[in-house]
Amino acid sequence: MKKITVGQEVFVEGIGNRIKMGIVPSIVTKVGNIYFYVDNFPHERFLIFTLMQDSSGYSPYFRVWLSKQEVEEGKEAIILRKKIKIEIDHACKISIEQLRAISAILFKPEETK
Repeated sequence: MKKITVGQEVFVEGIGNRIKMGIVPSIVTKVGNIYFYVDNFPHERFLIFTLMQDSSGYSPYFRVWLSKQEVEEGKEAIILRKKIKIEIDHACKISIEQLRAISAILFKPEETK
């Protein structure tokens, strides 16, 4: 479980329709058992377990990162996933040996059988 404390600096990122707002540094103002709140978005509550806005069953507009390093790693992960997806989607460029090597990295040997 992620440790969230009052006064902690976090970084709120807009997603979906709010992606253009970028990443906003914020301070945690209140922490409960399930939710927490930040100063720049006082009417939004965020789930501690997912670090996503509680959207009551709809798609969330905001994601919270706990550090600048997480922000950078998250951006890098998105770019790498897109590159990998493009290569896999155009699998004609990838040999069966390369696909097996990728599978061995992603899955344990007993999961590939």
